[in-house]
Formats: sequence, C-alpha cells, structure tokens
Amino acid sequence: MKNLIKKIIKEELEDFNWTNEIDPIKDFEDFFYGKNNYQGYRSVVPGIYIKRDIQWWYNWIHEVEMAHATFLEDVEELNDMVHDLVNPTDGSEKYRILAKDVYSYLSPTQILGGKNILQDISSTIYSAYELLGTFSEKNNLTILETLVIFEEWLDKMKNEGRPLHNKN
Repeated sequence: MKNLIKKIIKEELEDFNWTNEIDPIKDFEDFFYGKNNYQGYRSVVPGIYIKRDIQWWYNWIHEVEMAHATFLEDVEELNDMVHDLVNPTDGSEKYRILAKDVYSYLSPTQILGGKNILQDISSTIYSAYELLGTFSEKNNLTILETLVIFEEWLDKMKNEGRPLHNKN
C-alpha cells in the first residue's frame, strides 16, 4: 500500500512539471513592456508610459509597501483619538488639544499635495493597483506579492546593467 501511494503521488506531481517552466521575473518583464501575453494590455502597462529609472521604482515600491504597513495603524490611531474626543471625562485643556490634533489629521496639507494623511496613504496604495493590478489579477497574486516580483525584476535589470528604457 505504501509503495502504491508513493507511485500515485509521483505520477500526480509529474502532471505539474509544466510549472517549472514558469518564470515570474520574465513574465513581469513582458507585462512591464506590454509584450507577448500582455500585448492586449499595452494601454495600462507601466513601462511604456512611465519612463523612470530603477531607483525611482525601488523608492516607489518601498513607498507602497510602507503605505500598506502603516494605513491600518494610522486609522486605528485616529479612531483612538476620536473615541477619546467624543467621550470626554472632564473639561480639561487636553480635549481642545485633541480636537485640534484630529482636525489636523483630517486636514489637507501642502506637504501632501493638498491631501490629508489618510488620503495620501490610500492614494499610494491605489497607484499600485492602477499600475500593477492587471498583472496581479492575471497571475492570481496579491499586490504585495507582485511588488516582490517587481523588485526582483529590478534587481535582475540592475545586476545585468540594463536600463529600463531606451534613450530614444
């Protein structure tokens, strides 16, 4: 029985040998430039319309990852502040200061291009879905998994000394 199970498992695994041929880095490059399986997506691929250098993309990836990591923390912090504000325990000066802090948190600023903190973070996350959502969806990946592949592809390009775009 044990040998029969081993034989069945071996046969089943051989059915999936085609997965060894998948190269997510090459597939991402095709997506980035709208080639091969992604020719029909040329209007939404980043490499054709957004001509940036490798470092710019590394910074953008880091910014998107940080936005994902901090968004919920910032919302929870705001929630705590609002909860304290609407449930005062006395008439002390701290509530005036807290009200000002909540107002500041939700007010647009010049530094963030006329957005408040939460708008800025959600805008950063939205940009990732706008640029990479097609690849994520087509490959059944989360946006964060796609960012990892994107960074690995950038590493490859950097190691090979290949620019992302031709000069012309």
